[in-house]
Amino acid sequence: MGWDIEISEPDGIIHAVASGEFTMDAVRRITSEGMEMALKHGVTKFLADLRAVTSRVSTVQIYLLPKVLDALGLSCDSRVALVIAKDPKQECDYRFYQTVSGNQGFVVGLFHEPHAARQWLMGGV
Repeated sequence: MGWDIEISEPDGIIHAVASGEFTMDAVRRITSEGMEMALKHGVTKFLADLRAVTSRVSTVQIYLLPKVLDALGLSCDSRVALVIAKDPKQECDYRFYQTVSGNQGFVVGLFHEPHAARQWLMGGV
């Protein structure tokens, strides 16, 4: 899996674009890199464009993912916007992730295009 992460200084958003196979190891690495950047810049908003990703994360791993992210330093003050492909199977998995994350106190939004995700992160609709 490959990814690029940058910080959008004007609006304080960590923006990641990923492609390839999404495994738990890749999730840990990209989250760790994003959290390092967030802590350095005092940022709590994350936008991950996952439209070019093929998930290889199991249902059990999805269920455990909020605990993994918590251990990596993601706080409940953070907002995470995921831009996902219009694929019913993957969308079902992401909706499950959104639910289990919400149950752990994390705020996760799902979107099909980056502009809507950015608006949501900035407090818009």
